Amino acid sequence: MRNRILTQALLITSLLLPSVAFAKNNLTIADTQGDWGVLAPFLHSARGPGFVYTSFVFDSLIWKDANGQLQPLLAKSWRYNAPSQCYEFELHPKANWQDGQAVTAEDVVFSFNYLKEHNYRFVDLKPIKAVTQLRQQGKHQSQGEVVEVCMAQDYAPFLTNIAASLPIIPKHIYKGIANPLQFNQQPAATGSGAYKMFEYNRAKGYYRLKAHTNYHLGVPAYDEVRIVRMSPQAALSAMKNKQVDAISLPQPLVKLYQDAGFKVIKKLSNHPTRLLFNHQNLFADVNRRQGLAYLIDRQALVDIAYRGVAEVARVGYRQAVSDALSHAYLKDPTTAQSLLTASGWRLTPQGQWLDAASKPLTLRLLATPNAELLAVTLANQLEQAGFSITLKLEPDLQLAERLAQSEFDLALLSSSHEGDPDRFRLMLTGQQQRGDGYLADKSLLTLLDEQQQTLDTDKRAALLLEAEKIYSQQLPSFPLVNAMNFVAFNPAKVNIQFTQGGIALGIPLPYNKTTLFFKSAVNGLKE
Repeated sequence: MRNRILTQALLITSLLLPSVAFAKNNLTIADTQGDWGVLAPFLHSARGPGFVYTSFVFDSLIWKDANGQLQPLLAKSWRYNAPSQCYEFELHPKANWQDGQAVTAEDVVFSFNYLKEHNYRFVDLKPIKAVTQLRQQGKHQSQGEVVEVCMAQDYAPFLTNIAASLPIIPKHIYKGIANPLQFNQQPAATGSGAYKMFEYNRAKGYYRLKAHTNYHLGVPAYDEVRIVRMSPQAALSAMKNKQVDAISLPQPLVKLYQDAGFKVIKKLSNHPTRLLFNHQNLFADVNRRQGLAYLIDRQALVDIAYRGVAEVARVGYRQAVSDALSHAYLKDPTTAQSLLTASGWRLTPQGQWLDAASKPLTLRLLATPNAELLAVTLANQLEQAGFSITLKLEPDLQLAERLAQSEFDLALLSSSHEGDPDRFRLMLTGQQQRGDGYLADKSLLTLLDEQQQTLDTDKRAALLLEAEKIYSQQLPSFPLVNAMNFVAFNPAKVNIQFTQGGIALGIPLPYNKTTLFFKSAVNGLKE
């Protein structure tokens, strides 16, 4: 299905997900952490696969297939009316909640308002002006209720970042809940998706999901989906014994799984690790940010920390684009010295950097334990260049606290660059977690606001490129390495693909529910 925004109202309809035959088996996914919270919109973890697992239970209006194309889910069709800046969604008339009640237009209107009021962190609903019900269910069984979503202004990312990402929740369950963060009883996980959460054991890191057999798009492929905490080493043995069907892998174990006969697929994560500068203090001067960048050999970071199985990141937001920004800031100690000297620092004949008061420079570098090898490799490079480095490895929460308190000079952060590029604006301004918090260059902020409101694809791409060029010059943060994601699975049991552009709003993980549960020919599903 191709989806174009026209100058006049255009009805957009695509084929429904295929009806499926019931496969008498279960799917077991091994997960190194296991516990990602209750699979409900306000309770799942903000990191890792929490959103993806929750999408098994809760449906949005539309969804991406593995090719990144939008297709119906709770809405069987939709259209955009350009003059009114409103989208209309016709709901599937057979959609129902896992407790048996029908999904209604009232549920959809309630979901938009409730998730906006309670600030659901995965979806920005501020661009929406109003959500209303237009039509009750029609006389014909094939006609569903219609919901209209009107924007306050043109908003290019609406379909992917909102319509294909916002979980629709049941009004009859959530309407009396004043604080959804404290609503952790079983009804909180009542969705309209292909699977319902039947069992959750936080201590053991275990989920057991049962098929929603009255699912409006057909019976799902598996009787149950189980997610179990298990190390990759233990999962290999379990996969050989047909107790586990899939697992996301670290690169060093790829060959072991391949040698055991399992299929391993890979994809650039487009979730690059970048070097954040404290541009409120020591690195307020752009010459220092650029100078330090020219001291770093990013290809050596790839070769040592990732054994060559990664790519040097593009110095921009979009990682799939190949241009001059893909080769910016090649290591150049001469240029680095010139820039750092212009900022007031001085390099001694012995090769040590001094600050403006002629004191040796010690830089505080923060990272999470998962990035230890990269952090150590980077610290070694900077020490060889003449800096003293104090490296601290902190868990996510503690690292976030240190960043908030400005208790750092440099930090290694990683966030997704997949999905709609409006994430660039959110990352830069710090409106999304692990962002740069950079507001100094007003021309850059203006360009990012403008691209968000530009519906013309070519004009929007030009604005983004202009913004990326300014970003590469101002360097609020410095993208270092774009790592690879791997997943191993038994192809006789399940079909797994990475989603083009990431799942929903851009999550660069496997386990897209449409590929898992609706389009796997090996499970005998009917197209």
